[in-house]
Amino acid sequence: MRYIILLFLLTFALQSAKSQDYQDELNDLNEYLKDISDGFYGQFEVKDNYVILNFKEGKYSKFKMQDMADPVIDNKYGQLHFDCKGDKYCVTTDWNEEGKETGLLFSDDGSFNLEDLYELLLNFKKTYLSSVK
Repeated sequence: MRYIILLFLLTFALQSAKSQDYQDELNDLNEYLKDISDGFYGQFEVKDNYVILNFKEGKYSKFKMQDMADPVIDNKYGQLHFDCKGDKYCVTTDWNEEGKETGLLFSDDGSFNLEDLYELLLNFKKTYLSSVK
């Protein structure tokens, strides 16, 4: 009986740890977002298998991370694109009437470094996806 209880507790502990593997990367990303563009981009959270970006203005965008391509920097326009794979409308948002977008866009207003944001977002994406398999 002790063996079964021990096995149950070990399984539970491993599953709990696995689901939080991305938390450090999420915290790093959110900490960075606080300081850019006067906090405009708000904070990311994970809820019910969705990644949600809660903007400072009260709006949101949500998506499943597995539907997103890796972020891409567009130096010509000073932007970072975090788009849906295959240009699909995989982001649900309340920013527009249709309620769908093909990704997220971060525009550099001089308050942050695109490469830093790229690294933080990519690290969060990779660790999140590896923890939910």
